[in-house]
Formats: sequence, C-alpha cells, structure tokens
Amino acid sequence: MSTTKQTILELEALRDRLGQQVSELRAKIDQLQKHLDSVATTLALLGQPEPAKIPQENDYIFTVPQDIVSPSDLQGLTQIEALVKIAKANNNRVRLTTARDLIVAAGLTTSHKNAMNIIFNVIKRSDKFKKASPGIYELQPDKTEETVATQPFRWPNAPQ
Repeated sequence: MSTTKQTILELEALRDRLGQQVSELRAKIDQLQKHLDSVATTLALLGQPEPAKIPQENDYIFTVPQDIVSPSDLQGLTQIEALVKIAKANNNRVRLTTARDLIVAAGLTTSHKNAMNIIFNVIKRSDKFKKASPGIYELQPDKTEETVATQPFRWPNAPQ
C-alpha cells in the first residue's frame, strides 16, 4: 500500500513540474510573440511590407475557426449544405477529417466510425466538389446553365 501512495506522490510531483514547465514555455512564447510583433511594426513604419508566405506543395493550412463555422451553425442543414458551408468558410476547400469532426459534432451523422464514408459518398455523388489532393476537396463554382432537373419536361418527338 505504501508503494501506491509513494507512486501517487511521485506522479503528483511530476505533474506539478510539468505544469510549471508549460507555464514557463507559454510565458516565453508570449515574450517572443511580442518581440516579433515589435519587429513587424518597426518594419511597417519603415515602409517595408511584411513578406508574403510562399506556399509549398504540401503546405496546406486548413483550420476552420470556431467563430466562423461551429457545429451549431450546421444544425438543420443537409450534409451537402453543411459541406458547402464549411468549404466557403475555408477558401472553397474541405478537408475530410475537419468536415467529419464538424458534421459529427453538429449531429448530422450519428456514427463517428462511418462518418468518413458517408461524407466521401456525399461528395462523390454531388457534382459540387472535385478532388484537390488526398483528403482535400475543392468546391466547384456554381454552374449557371440549367440542369436536367430544372428544365421543363419536353416530349422527345414534340415540335419545339
């Protein structure tokens, strides 16, 4: 029994040390961020614009901020409408893993296990997305021409 108490005490001490290290690192990051902001401000005052980041081939940044698309924003939408809304909030691109997490959180699918297959099939069956890279789909621009579903019915041999 004393070994269990000793183990607990050691783990609590380790937790406290790690928490202290995290606090120190966060303070260091805050200090570095302030220094970086100061340098950027000085460069801007001297007339030097901030250099634009050149995207690399595999440099995909797909973060959908929670203040733009939250699971509550997706409630009541169909799955394809939710995917379109996520894509529009993310430069017309959808990462399947991000979409899965948002759609499951919104309750549009009940199974997290099958959500990826469901989303993949929804994307494939709609003509609104094309594959940009593995796991990433791009929203296609709206087509202005009429589709078969919106055209009035015409008999094949009827005069025009």
